[in-house]
Amino acid sequence: MPPVGALARDDTVLVRGTVERAESRWSGSAIITESTIRTDTGDEVDVVQLGGSVGDVGMRVSHSPPVLDSGWEVQASLRSARTELGDAQWTLDDAIPVTASDDSHLPYVRTMTEADQTPVEWTSGCIHIAYHEDGTSHLEGNLEFAIMDEVLETWEDSTETCSYLEFVQTGFTRQEVGFDGVNLIKFREDRWCRPPSGNDPEICYSPSAAAITTLFFVDDPGSSNDGEIIDGDIEMNAVDFAVSADGETEGDQSCMSDLANTLTHEVGHLIGLDHTCWDGQGPRPEDDEGEPVPSCSQGGLPSEVTEATMYAFQDCGETKKAELTLDDIAGKCGIYPLGYDPGVCEPVPVGGCCSLSAAGAADEALKGGAITLLSGALALAALRRRARARVSEAPT
Repeated sequence: MPPVGALARDDTVLVRGTVERAESRWSGSAIITESTIRTDTGDEVDVVQLGGSVGDVGMRVSHSPPVLDSGWEVQASLRSARTELGDAQWTLDDAIPVTASDDSHLPYVRTMTEADQTPVEWTSGCIHIAYHEDGTSHLEGNLEFAIMDEVLETWEDSTETCSYLEFVQTGFTRQEVGFDGVNLIKFREDRWCRPPSGNDPEICYSPSAAAITTLFFVDDPGSSNDGEIIDGDIEMNAVDFAVSADGETEGDQSCMSDLANTLTHEVGHLIGLDHTCWDGQGPRPEDDEGEPVPSCSQGGLPSEVTEATMYAFQDCGETKKAELTLDDIAGKCGIYPLGYDPGVCEPVPVGGCCSLSAAGAADEALKGGAITLLSGALALAALRRRARARVSEAPT
């Protein structure tokens, strides 16, 4: 295969082989995993990606490639990227296990920790959410912020008789995504990538993902906090898709991504729900009854899988995911049932004596707990087929 330094930024190559090494480390406000793949042709290729575990902290990005682990046999797509100093590196664009099975079943599906497959969830009675003040240029005026409020309301109103979890919109910010205690919704219109940080390169997301959700959670089987979500960010893809509302957009991309449709799905990831089918990436999930989730690629999937808001794919201009199905409602009410209301609505503290925002701090996280980052994404199948705190004034 060609050396990465000989390629332009965003050039990609396909490789197949075995993961011989996978090591994770902190990089600013994120965790980076560095892996070595020995290809079937004998080449050794060093790859970096978002996610992994350091000490007792874990990170995973949904709708992004699974975090590689030693011994995996994979077919991978690698992207040429650059650090802030211009050094070339391979980043993981996509990775698919060589083998997969097709068992089927589904009620609802939860996101799990990396270490021991514990379901993740928020322990407060609410999630505090901030909006990036730039919004998007694809919609007129401040329409996007009103729609974002409506999406949160949909999740609350549809489950108010069975779930205590609420959303609090805390205002506007110019912060970047990352592990900082701010649960952020941000549109990206320049590059569909996480910006470079220090010696780590820009890491781009799949262009087929209309959005991604990243969660940080405690990932320590020995901790009473195991599985607790402590930070979450949602990034909306306004690079490859035209963000739309009611079929209208000022974006010029050929495929429209309805904001309410896409964001409703991502909020499902934010509260700890996974997809209703398995896309072949990472360990095969199980539903709440312990049964393997059906493969997205198998034929004849039942409508409770394909019609759910948490189904992994959407069509251009699709709007049906903006309304929750019974499976989605059962998911939120199963994780946050009304009778288990903790009676508190406080932001999750991140920082102070136990800050995890810098390398080396992981060992002190949550007084011995572990944190993992998860990310989820909604892919547009274009090629194949209640927040009580309202936004009273949007930024101008």
